[in-house]
Amino acid sequence: MIQDLNTAVEAVEQVGGDYTILPKGEYTLELTKVGEWKAKHFKTLIVKPSMEKLEDVDTYSTRLDFKVVAPEDYKGATIIHFITTHPSVPWSISGFLHGMGVESLAPAKIGELVGNTCVAYVKEDSYEKKSVDKDTGEETKEKIPTNTITKFKRLELDLDI
Repeated sequence: MIQDLNTAVEAVEQVGGDYTILPKGEYTLELTKVGEWKAKHFKTLIVKPSMEKLEDVDTYSTRLDFKVVAPEDYKGATIIHFITTHPSVPWSISGFLHGMGVESLAPAKIGELVGNTCVAYVKEDSYEKKSVDKDTGEETKEKIPTNTITKFKRLELDLDI
């Protein structure tokens, strides 16, 4: 971590960064990284679809990085997924835990699952990236392709004992 602007920083070659858009389908994934949990406070929150109004609510979200284990054609590709405690998406964490084969776990301990595998349904998706030209002030929008995990399921192990 950089503490101040006068401390030298060692150069490190960056690896990765290649992002392959995967075709729609079912993939076996290994959880490789769990990001820091980020908090967001809402003075008033409307829970959809019930439209229930909640006051003074804290929600948390984090990024999960997965590596494709199978099929072989896409082995090593990265998929990024976000989970949250937001009450409008109660399946976010519970569905992920089910896919990882876990019955119950505090969100703060999800990092303990790094190295575990699951199966996920992945679809092609996109998001809109907005940028502003610093010289002209003109805003441009660009559609960026990405993948989205739509559902997790448990990895069925075929053990011949």
